[in-house]
Amino acid sequence: MKKIWIIIALFVFLAGGAAVYDLYASPRFTPASYQDLVSRIQPVTTKEPAPDFSFKSLDQDQEHRLSDFKGKKVILHFWATWCAPCVAEFPALMTLMQEAGDDVVLLAVSSDFSQDPLKKFLKDIKYQPSSNVFIIPDEKGEITQKLFLTQKFPETVLIDQDGQLDAKIVGPYDWQGTEIRGYLAQPRDVVPDQN
Repeated sequence: MKKIWIIIALFVFLAGGAAVYDLYASPRFTPASYQDLVSRIQPVTTKEPAPDFSFKSLDQDQEHRLSDFKGKKVILHFWATWCAPCVAEFPALMTLMQEAGDDVVLLAVSSDFSQDPLKKFLKDIKYQPSSNVFIIPDEKGEITQKLFLTQKFPETVLIDQDGQLDAKIVGPYDWQGTEIRGYLAQPRDVVPDQN
């Protein structure tokens, strides 16, 4: 009888451990497994200028400002290598930028606590620097938290050619979908139908 109680206790202990592991283990996201969680573009209700900031990208020593990109659409993407959905969607975002051309700029602002994991991740995905992609370390959260009040990763702010806040995407996104391609293809002076 004592053996049965020991076996039952051991089973309960192992089952409880497995449940705790499943609850706290880092989720393994793949593009296929998070499709039901994919966000949509949420237009802003009132357009206003995007807060300007200066930065140096990871692979350039030159200082830039957000306002340098007026005349182009800007995808301001907040992410980190410790964020599983961010890592899962990043290659698709890079593919989109290769196809988008120089009229669209990606500012990928990383909240990694140091540049080492960021550099390792970019090396692992065979990242090739591009004239329209800027990888921006933001270790102290100056841009991410203090300026744009980002709370959930990934989070993306879409900025129009005039430097105005245009839309926001909170959470994972389908960067190869028709919605973002349609948004990027819209000409600058589109006037909504008034009828």
